[in-house]
Amino acid sequence: MNEVVCCKYTHETGTVEEKPTIDDKDFILTIDKPEHSWFYIKGTRRNFFETDHIEVWFDEEDTEKETIICVDNYEVAWSFSENDAWKEIAKKYCLDVRMTGYERGMQFSQVRTYYRDGISVTDEVKKYASSEDWMWNCPMPNFGG
Repeated sequence: MNEVVCCKYTHETGTVEEKPTIDDKDFILTIDKPEHSWFYIKGTRRNFFETDHIEVWFDEEDTEKETIICVDNYEVAWSFSENDAWKEIAKKYCLDVRMTGYERGMQFSQVRTYYRDGISVTDEVKKYASSEDWMWNCPMPNFGG
């Protein structure tokens, strides 16, 4: 969780980083943000979590097993950008990172995966032919700008 920071805006200093509170017990890692701040991924552009805390649950029986972390309320303005830090984060921590996004106004969805080798990236964009096609076939038609 070294790449997750909390930011806070004040009129005096502008945006400043704050440390989240991390609690690691009983196979649950909980990260809480300070009041009036937001979670942010270092090195990314406009990547935020709209939540007060993040929980990561581990398998009690097999701590060596791969862990899948699903973060809800993750918001990225615009699109997933090639110049974001996700490639470096994937390589540094040996992670595969998959993000799914929706653009309601222009009616397209995007799935981008950054692979743990730090080189490979897949980008799948699905465009919808009409508003009816969007509402019927898009998995999350009420998401996006």
